[in-house]
Amino acid sequence: MNLMTRSEPTDEERGRLREAVRELAWQHAREKDGLRAGDPPRNPFDADALDAAGQRAAVLALLVALREIGGLAEQLIEVTVTVAGENGAGGELIGEALGVTRSAVRKRWPDVVAGSPGPRRATFTTSRSDEWTDASGQPDLRRLDLIEGQLSDDVLTDDELATALHEAGLPELARAVGRFARRG
Repeated sequence: MNLMTRSEPTDEERGRLREAVRELAWQHAREKDGLRAGDPPRNPFDADALDAAGQRAAVLALLVALREIGGLAEQLIEVTVTVAGENGAGGELIGEALGVTRSAVRKRWPDVVAGSPGPRRATFTTSRSDEWTDASGQPDLRRLDLIEGQLSDDVLTDDELATALHEAGLPELARAVGRFARRG
């Protein structure tokens, strides 16, 4: 199976894509107005078929269609990011494809982004398990912040997070994460 490659489009490729999207939007705007394929105007700037008011109306109809296409493109991005995550693409790869950072991907799609391929294990170094609780025996929130900091560069599954919390001396919290994940 051939893998698709990702590369930045050339100016020529961008121009062709821009023209194809503009043409699609114009076709959509014409159909919404009830115009058939051969009916004028050929484009929103067709001075032979449109006066100034007609051009203004045509350009505004094109803008509406472009806005609709943009919204649909956003919906397709959402679906595609989900599928990419389900197929093992991590935040770094998805971010590269979208031209954004891994952090931006994780912020926008926190439940979708999968970790790197292969098993991951979080390890925490502690000298005593009581370092993870405060004087009343409750989990020390500062220590939980430490866990979050240690996990911030990785996206872990719920099971991996539960294991990490258990290893960190927080078995009750690990069980709570496990129960929450099963309800999911």
